[in-house]
Amino acid sequence: MRKLAPSAHTTRARALRRAVTLTGVLAAVAVATPITATAAAAAPCPNTFGSISAAGPAGCFRPYAGNSVFNRQIPTNPALAPNSRAIISTMAANHVGFEGGRSAFAFTTGDGRDGIYYSQPSDPTVTVHCTYEWGPGTCAGPGNNVSIDGKQIHIPAGARPQDDGSDQHMTIIDQSAGLEYDFEHATWSPDHKTIDVWSGAEVPIGPDSGTGLGSEATAADFATLAGLITEPELASGTINHALSISVPCTTGSVYPASGSNGFDCSKITAYSNHGNSPALGQLLQLNMSDAQIADSHAPAWQKTIMTAMAHYGLYINDTNGNGGDDIISLEAESDISYTSLGGQPLMANYVKNHGGTYYSPLSRWILSGPELNITDFRVLSPCVAQGACSGTGAPQAGVASVHHKRTRSTGHRKGHKAHRRGRR
Repeated sequence: MRKLAPSAHTTRARALRRAVTLTGVLAAVAVATPITATAAAAAPCPNTFGSISAAGPAGCFRPYAGNSVFNRQIPTNPALAPNSRAIISTMAANHVGFEGGRSAFAFTTGDGRDGIYYSQPSDPTVTVHCTYEWGPGTCAGPGNNVSIDGKQIHIPAGARPQDDGSDQHMTIIDQSAGLEYDFEHATWSPDHKTIDVWSGAEVPIGPDSGTGLGSEATAADFATLAGLITEPELASGTINHALSISVPCTTGSVYPASGSNGFDCSKITAYSNHGNSPALGQLLQLNMSDAQIADSHAPAWQKTIMTAMAHYGLYINDTNGNGGDDIISLEAESDISYTSLGGQPLMANYVKNHGGTYYSPLSRWILSGPELNITDFRVLSPCVAQGACSGTGAPQAGVASVHHKRTRSTGHRKGHKAHRRGRR
C-alpha cells in the first residue's frame, strides 16, 4: 500500500469538509436524554447465496452467520466499557468526528473499501501468487492460517482491484465453495492468468456460515464484507448489521480485533490523553432511541445509517491517522465492483439521486445531513461482542481489558495496516 504523506492526508480531509459545508445542509441533530434504541428484529431474507450475479446481492442479504458479532443486535442496557465516558471525551477533545466536520454528517462515494466480486464456476480460473510483502504468514488469515498462495480460484473477467492509488484491495466471493478471498495490493499479470497480492486470506462466508473475523482485510483482521454499507441496503432503508469504521488512531485492541495493528495515538503529537483513546475492535453505539432518530432532522438515508448505529453499533476495524486527520470514516461498497464489469455506479447514482453534490477535486459524490457528534455515542464493553456479560450493568470481570497478541510475526505489516485507510 502506498501511504499518503501527512500533508496530503490532511489536505484531503479539509477539502472534504469544505465540500460538505458547501452543500448547505447544516441542521443539527436534536439530542434528547440518551436512551438505548429499541431493538427491531431483522426481516427474513431469501437465501440467495450461490446465485448472486454481477449486480450484487439484495439489500436484505447479510454475509456470515446469524451469531456473527456483526449480525447480533445490541441488548437493551448493554454493559459499557469502564472508561466509556473518558474515551468519548478524549475523542471529542481531539476533535475526532465523522466526515463532514463540525457542522454536518457526510456520506461519500469515496468510502468504498475495495472491489468485491461474486464469482461463478464459469468465470476464468486464476492463480493467486502471494509476494508476502508483510512477512511470513501474511497470506494466511489468523482465523484459520490457511495459505492462499498458489490457490486457483474463479474471478470474473474484467474485475479490478480498488484503484484509488493506495490500497488496491480486492475481494472475491466464491459462492460455490462458500469462501471469501481478501487481497491486499492486488495486481494482474499481463495475461490475467495470475493475480499478485502482497497479503491476503481465505475465510468462510455465507448467509448461514462464517464469522467475518480472522481475515487480512483490515488492521483488526476483519473480513472485507464485515460491516460494509451497500447501495441496496440504503435503497431499502434498512441495514441489518453492525457498521465498520476507521478512526484516526487507537491504543491497544479488544475483541473481536485479532491484534494491536492500528496506528497508535501516541505517535500523533497533537493527540492528547493517549491512555483513553479507543482500542482497535472497540464497539461504539449511537445512544439514541428509535423515537429520537425519527424526530431528528436527518434525511431518510441518514436515519437508516443512524438506526444501524443504534441497533448494531460500529466496530473500529482500522485507523487512518498519519499526521493530523481527525475523521471517522464509514466503510461502504465501492462502485468499481460494478463499473469494472460494465455495470452502473450504484452508489454514485444513489447519492446523486438523493440530492448529493459532486466534488471534482476529490472525484466523489457527497451526501450531507445534520451533524452526528461523537458525544452522542458511548463505548460498549467487549463482553457485549463476546456474549459474555454477566449482567446488563457491568462487564464480566477481566473482559474489558483484553488485549490480543499474535502468536506469529507481524513484522512490517503493523506499520502498513495502521495506514490502511490513508486515502482521505
